[in-house]
Amino acid sequence: MVNNMDRKKLIKIEIFQPKACYTTPLSFKGIETFPLPPYSTLRGMIYTAMGRKYREGDEIDFSIQGKYESIYRDYWTAIKFGDDGKDKKPIEVPTLHNLKLIIHIWTNIGDEIVEALNSPAEFLSLGRREDIIKIEKVKEIGFTEKDMDEAKKSLILRNNCYIPKDLELDIRGIYYRLPSFWEIKNGYRVFTQMKDVFYVEEPVIIEKGKIYIDDEGDPIWLKLT
Repeated sequence: MVNNMDRKKLIKIEIFQPKACYTTPLSFKGIETFPLPPYSTLRGMIYTAMGRKYREGDEIDFSIQGKYESIYRDYWTAIKFGDDGKDKKPIEVPTLHNLKLIIHIWTNIGDEIVEALNSPAEFLSLGRREDIIKIEKVKEIGFTEKDMDEAKKSLILRNNCYIPKDLELDIRGIYYRLPSFWEIKNGYRVFTQMKDVFYVEEPVIIEKGKIYIDDEGDPIWLKLT
C-alpha cells in the first residue's frame, strides 16, 4: 500500500441515485445529459455537504465511474419568455435510472469531507435539486500503483468511467470537455477550469500503462501526486 503523500488523503464514496439528469451546458432547444456526473457537479455536492464555500487552499480532485440501469424520457415544463409574455410547453428530458457511482477524492481536507458526508448540512443531490442521492459508503482508503505492462493479468473494467486525457493511457472513448471548477463573476456562474476526458463504457480490457488501484480492487482515474 502506498502511504498518503504530504497532507492528502484518498476518500472513496459509493453512491446510489434513483434517477438523474446531468444537464449539459449546450442544452438549448432540448435537454441532454452527461452519462455520469461531471466534476463541477460533484464539487458542488461536496461543498453543499460541508455547508460552506470554496476556500483558498482547498485541493479536491475526482475520479468518476459507475453505471446506470436504463435511460428513459421524462417531461419538464419549459417556460419561454418573449414579447408576448410567458409561454409554457412540455419538453422531453433524458433521465438516467438507478445509478451506482464510485467516486474517489484526492484531497487535503479529507477528514472534513468524510465527516460532512456522514452528517451532511442538508439533503444531497447530484444534477437537479430533486435528484437526491443515498451515500452507501464513505471512507479513507489506500492504493497501489500497477504497471499493466508487467502485470500477469489484464484489468477488466466493471464500470463506465471518465478517463482523463492527461493519464495518457491507450484507451479511447467518447471525448468530453467537462466543467471542473466555476466562479461567480459579475453575478454569473463562469466555468474557469475544464477537464478533457474520454468516456469509456465497460467492459474494456486494460493491458498497458500505469494506473492506481484502491485496496478494494477498483481503478482510480487520477494522477495521485
